[in-house]
Amino acid sequence: ESVWRQTSRQRGLKRDTNAVWRALSSWQTVFLLVAKPVVHWLYGLAVSTWFNVGIRISLVQIVYLMVSVLALAVFTTYLANRKPHGPQPCNYGHIQTIVNLVDQWPPLDSPMHWGHSGSVNGIAHAGTSGRPLGKVDM
Repeated sequence: ESVWRQTSRQRGLKRDTNAVWRALSSWQTVFLLVAKPVVHWLYGLAVSTWFNVGIRISLVQIVYLMVSVLALAVFTTYLANRKPHGPQPCNYGHIQTIVNLVDQWPPLDSPMHWGHSGSVNGIAHAGTSGRPLGKVDM
């Protein structure tokens, strides 16, 4: 969603950037990539199985696990419930919706812009272009 929203900025969206680099430059993705293995590691510290004893649960590590899972749940809920700002339609990463919203596919080396693409009979239209477009009047 944040990559799609870059089309409405002044510089536009550069589409020639590597997708892996684009994902690793997002603080939300990096947080999730780090937090999930840490939670699994904390679970491994908190619960262990022994052949002659059975299941052993460490109280302090369970508390650490509980706090980290709670923090991860709160952050994930925040990401799921936040509302994107601006006049751009939401697509939440749905590829077909993104394709439907693109009017013109500019060359790969030029940035993609989104904004006011003209008016017909007093009705404003928004769309994409390879050149900077005006702001959408709401």
